[in-house]
Amino acid sequence: MGILLRIKEESTKELSSMFGIRNSQQFQKYIVSLGRLPLLIFFGLIYSLISLVNHYLFRTYALDLGLYTQALYDYRVGEFNDSLCFKEEAENLLADHFDLYLPLFSPLSWLLGTYTLLIVQISALLFGALGVYRFFQEESRSIAFWSMFWFLSFYGVFAAVSFDYHSNVVASCVVPWIFLAFKNGKAWRAFFLFSFFLIAKENMALWGFFLAIGWMWINWSNRRLRFLAMVLAAYSLVYFGSITFGVMASLSNSGGYHHFHYTVLGEGPVEALKFLLLNPIEGLRLLFVNHLNEPGFDGFKGELHLFLLASGIWLLFRKPVYLFMLIPIFAQKLFHDNVSMWGIGSQYSIEFAPVLAIGIFTIIQKNATQKGQRILLFLVLAGTVMVTVKSMDNTKMWTNKERIRVYSPIHYSREFNVMRIYTELNLIPPSAAVSAQTSLLPHLALREEVYQFPLIHNATYIVLLPLVDYYPLSQVEWQEQLKAIQHSEQWELISDFPEIVIFRKRADHNSNE
Repeated sequence: MGILLRIKEESTKELSSMFGIRNSQQFQKYIVSLGRLPLLIFFGLIYSLISLVNHYLFRTYALDLGLYTQALYDYRVGEFNDSLCFKEEAENLLADHFDLYLPLFSPLSWLLGTYTLLIVQISALLFGALGVYRFFQEESRSIAFWSMFWFLSFYGVFAAVSFDYHSNVVASCVVPWIFLAFKNGKAWRAFFLFSFFLIAKENMALWGFFLAIGWMWINWSNRRLRFLAMVLAAYSLVYFGSITFGVMASLSNSGGYHHFHYTVLGEGPVEALKFLLLNPIEGLRLLFVNHLNEPGFDGFKGELHLFLLASGIWLLFRKPVYLFMLIPIFAQKLFHDNVSMWGIGSQYSIEFAPVLAIGIFTIIQKNATQKGQRILLFLVLAGTVMVTVKSMDNTKMWTNKERIRVYSPIHYSREFNVMRIYTELNLIPPSAAVSAQTSLLPHLALREEVYQFPLIHNATYIVLLPLVDYYPLSQVEWQEQLKAIQHSEQWELISDFPEIVIFRKRADHNSNE
């Protein structure tokens, strides 16, 4: 412990002298005295430099920002989205994820355009951080400040903001405010916030059940709040069951739920639950091992656990209720058939942020002496910043570093002429049906008909980027598609640059359809 304190003192000595502050304790007090607003502004700027710059430089994609932005267009004109953006056959988008945030946010797209959901997501993260601050504010302004700093600097927040928009990010940022409502005994506020949390996506309800059981545990001595938590737990299960296996199944072309991807546990939710109940040791083992048996996937789960340990999850063993609240988050990540879910990238770690922030700093606040608090704060904050920086630099699981390295000049540039692309996109009428390459589609999504290439459907324009982003095709497959279009009598080339190629359907072919 003495070594840690000396490291801490030395790391702040130089900055302290700049302000005439004699030691690290005074330096900490000075930082805390600056208040929450500068911290929120600073991280809001950092998130914007990641997310908004990515969008401007064509590092956002058809899945998911393009799809959800087109849904904003449909909802704002009073229609459902038909999923043709990424599917061969029409299907209500609510059958894929039951996301009611998109209709609520859709009017903002009149003002904010294709940046709407990115700005909403950044705002939600700042709002969630403020909720963490408010949770601790009355007991300790210092703990409140550092808990907010932890939340804002958590690697899962940076990973989420670097990759498009997802409604589970917004929902996760509501959770600290529900914690606060329980703490203040505001039952109706907790109920309405919880209802707003549920409508983000169907799997939020399953997580909500575990959160509610946790709140019941934490507030067991308060009969009123205990009863409220029991109501919310029942509410979650009813909502999850009725939406997932009732409403979504009825909207689906297949008559079922699309997103059970846990074959290591069984063929469906019932089999999975039975497996975990009958084989708890094996279920626990699967959280740590590569169950897909592909050598290239070794270490991905271990990296996640190391990141969480460095961020302070080890403190939650002092109060396991917070670990209980995270059971479905670990399960949906680590039992999944898709290896990309296991790791530290994208939006798949955001749900850890609110529970860890509340749990870790509650334990630091209540279970440590003043000296112990300083040591624990240093360990947790240093560990969190360290792994967040590592996520931008060197990770076991591949992540697109250009999207997240806010400190690197390469983040602010592309290998092609960006302005040329924007100029050529002006050739496409706002009402035209468009088939666009994945990283172009989000910029063209505020229209009735837009499709991810190679889907064409009834498109009258095809827009491609020859240099990058061939998904969902391989580069060879993409080139074959391009040759087929070039040799087709249906299409005429109206823009041909290294950066962008645009085809327009010939008028005689339009009239014949």
